[in-house]
Amino acid sequence: MEGESSNQPTTPEKKKAPQDPTPWKGKTNAEYLEHTRVRKHIRLEMRTEMLCCPVDAFLTDYSPFLPSDTFVDAAIKALVGAKLLDMDEDGQPLAWKEFDEDLSSYSMESEIYKPLEDIAAVFNDKLGQVHGCQRHFFYRDCPYDGIKSEIAGSNFRVDACFSGNPYHFRKNHVICSETAVVAEFKKSTKDFEDNREKLVSAASHIMNDDPCRMWMYGITIENTKMAVWYFSRSHSVKSETFDFTKDLRTFIRVFLSFTYATREQMGYDPTVHRIEEEKKSKYVYEIPTENGTRYFKTIDSLAHPRVLCITGRKTRVWKAVEVKGFEGNAVNEELNGGKEVALKDVWLDEGSMTEKQNLDAIFERLKTIKDDAYEWAPPSLRSKLKAIFNDGSYRSYFMEIECDSFNLGKSKKKSDEAEPAPEILQFSDVGGYKRNLTPNDAGGSAQVVDSHIKKATLVKDQNLLEGSTQINRHSRISGSALTEAAQSPLIANTRLYAVKRQYRLVYSEVGEPLDCAKSLHTAFNAVLDTYVALVLMYLAGWMHRDISAGNIIMVERGSDLFKGKLSDLEYAKEFRDVKGSPDPKTGTPFFMPIEIHAGVGFIRKRGLTTKIPDDMDIFENPCEVPKDLEVTSSCTPRSPPRYQFQHDLESLWWVALWILIYQVVHPAGQEISEIIFTRTSSPSLARRQLFVENRVEAMLAKHLHASLNISFIKTPMDNIQSLLCDSYLAEDMSEPQALHSVYSNFFLYLSVIIRAARSAKGVDLQSGVVVESRKRLHPEAPTASKDRDSDEYEVDEEEPSSDDIVQKKKRKTQT
Repeated sequence: MEGESSNQPTTPEKKKAPQDPTPWKGKTNAEYLEHTRVRKHIRLEMRTEMLCCPVDAFLTDYSPFLPSDTFVDAAIKALVGAKLLDMDEDGQPLAWKEFDEDLSSYSMESEIYKPLEDIAAVFNDKLGQVHGCQRHFFYRDCPYDGIKSEIAGSNFRVDACFSGNPYHFRKNHVICSETAVVAEFKKSTKDFEDNREKLVSAASHIMNDDPCRMWMYGITIENTKMAVWYFSRSHSVKSETFDFTKDLRTFIRVFLSFTYATREQMGYDPTVHRIEEEKKSKYVYEIPTENGTRYFKTIDSLAHPRVLCITGRKTRVWKAVEVKGFEGNAVNEELNGGKEVALKDVWLDEGSMTEKQNLDAIFERLKTIKDDAYEWAPPSLRSKLKAIFNDGSYRSYFMEIECDSFNLGKSKKKSDEAEPAPEILQFSDVGGYKRNLTPNDAGGSAQVVDSHIKKATLVKDQNLLEGSTQINRHSRISGSALTEAAQSPLIANTRLYAVKRQYRLVYSEVGEPLDCAKSLHTAFNAVLDTYVALVLMYLAGWMHRDISAGNIIMVERGSDLFKGKLSDLEYAKEFRDVKGSPDPKTGTPFFMPIEIHAGVGFIRKRGLTTKIPDDMDIFENPCEVPKDLEVTSSCTPRSPPRYQFQHDLESLWWVALWILIYQVVHPAGQEISEIIFTRTSSPSLARRQLFVENRVEAMLAKHLHASLNISFIKTPMDNIQSLLCDSYLAEDMSEPQALHSVYSNFFLYLSVIIRAARSAKGVDLQSGVVVESRKRLHPEAPTASKDRDSDEYEVDEEEPSSDDIVQKKKRKTQT
């Protein structure tokens, strides 16, 4: 007897570590949710990014600078003179006057650690002369001061911080952009979990908020045990703890380093300049080129995901205009007739290929393409390809890059003594998180004031700085959208923690991402243009590897006419390039191919391939087995998932599905979308089952809008799923030529879907969410009993920026 074979895939196993040369990780966007709602998710996503090192190694390899022994001695002398430090008979420091060896018996952290402000005040410009430097940062005790930022959701507080602007001390709120170091205190060592979670999540919010930030620092103290933290786009590090009441020199060295560091040493990017124009915060970016530095002033944000994990690309895209410089009147001198462009700022592994390099390589390859390379294409597609190759317009399917630079800031190199330590943020509440709930978790800072399906929902946020230009349209999100992240298992992996370097480029056109489409016609036109772009990449032998709605840009070509253009090719790769980095790449989880998102390949079912002899007698010879009998396993795992051409097509299929059920205003579709399109680092069970268990047509029949619930949409969507699954399970797809039929049939099915969608009537698309600043009333003075996580503080008047402070201090020093 022979076993029957089946090509239908089964659900990928969950807990195997990714084996792709380049592992992938879904990036999670918190949109406009309040900070206190996403704290735990930030902590969970940051687990595998954490390292730990000895405090001496931290000071040497990560601190802004390492203060000399002479500098520390001078600081000790000044502290003794201020009667803050006791000395023994031999002139050696003994102990702080305000701190005992055990602080747990005191009532409140706000009182216990307040003397740190007096200690920090001793570190002034006069003391800095010992080291030939001046004070640039100022310690601030702020347990009752709220946080204000240029992005939504900042309903949280920190116990203390180092700020670059002393004028902020006169206000009862903290500005994210001026906060270089955040600190969290607990009187008991048992509360370290709460301390760490609040610190890491605060750092994540600040790094999201400030375009000028390359890295930043943190401090945690539990009783007398202190640790110092470094956060960057490459990796994050916590020092081993030390007793700040005993190891006085280490404590003083840390505070000296944070006080007298320059802004660049503290992690501020010297090539990004914050300016105020017409009461709005704007930024001037420098882009070094072969012909000199060019300057681009931002107008508004085009894309700014509020990612939970600090490590990664952290892409920002701005509408901008080129100007003459970043100081004085040069900021207002627009070049090129004030032509608007799109500026993108992103972090890439040092030494990696840039988007422009990849796009240039693709175009060079496309120059050599002959007609027979696309003979496989259906007639209408073949005619389109022939036309764009003849006139060279194939370039128009990609965002055109005007200039770029990879010669910018970079993160610090991983210390040789730093070791992976995911346990730093691995607490006992995974799968059932119930700690750290505050009144603000119910939604205290953001208020929905309008919700009409044909216009954007408006959310008022009292913690949002007025004049922010970083607020762009958000996707709708519920407080439960991140639930699955808390249940994700911790998977150990091998990482290089490569140095990250900023890459900056300017697109010559400004467009909007696909999620801003106002009609099905516009949305699916962009999908069709994206398919053509993927065919061009396929012909060139390249894979995009990050197809998403955010990377499909709609550029206006006249009244109600838009062209879809593909962008974000920094992850693009030639198919023969098998090299990869063990550092994970982030992708948009909504659209990642299932195999890649899960990190495990599909399992191909097989039957028995060896015939069993008919004459084997189990009754007469129960123990006899034929010597030549070899029975194969009924399931042979597919090789570890490696990104393939058809994975790009699958991502485009997810984009089409997202439009049909997520973007279309229809309750049933939006309900199923919440469990299919999740913002988690691994695919939801519903998403896996939908794709691998062939449930597409049944799901669509139940959840599509009535105008779209037709066979011309349901059946082709289902057929594409089957087409892709069959291609993943086939054994002859290693070469691009083997995929001709996949690309051809995908086009035919997609054409039917697009025709049907274009003709659908009475279908509205989601308009997104817009967040605006809402002024708060002036409260009464805070009391010692107030919940530290409440966020009441008053609105302040205009005040100078830290750049102004530094410049004034420099002028004063020079005179």
